[in-house]
Amino acid sequence: MKNVFWSLGGLFLISLFGCSNKEEIPAGIVEPQRMISILTDIHQLETEVASLKLTYDSSTALYKQQQQLLFDKHNVSDSVYTHSFEYYLEHVEMLDKIYAAVVDSLSLRRNMGTRKEPEESGESL
Repeated sequence: MKNVFWSLGGLFLISLFGCSNKEEIPAGIVEPQRMISILTDIHQLETEVASLKLTYDSSTALYKQQQQLLFDKHNVSDSVYTHSFEYYLEHVEMLDKIYAAVVDSLSLRRNMGTRKEPEESGESL
């Protein structure tokens, strides 16, 4: 069932960016689809760190450490991410589309995380 949700989410992202009049993304800027993935992970990380109820200093240190791991996972440097985010801030229509997909992805993750699968709950289909 989870694969169906991910497949639908993937199709949504492809249709969102595949059929639009693409503006040429300059060299050194993270592509929109990749930016969606990075931003989704960043916002999820922010939520997870905030939920730990740590002191400000501890949560800031943990966030920075985990953020670097996130950038490593996505094979992007913090400076390239920052430069890309600034680019999208100047191109609001593209940023709106990116964040629409980020919100959908976060909602999907939340729904998949809170919903029990039938085999986990002992229920059958």
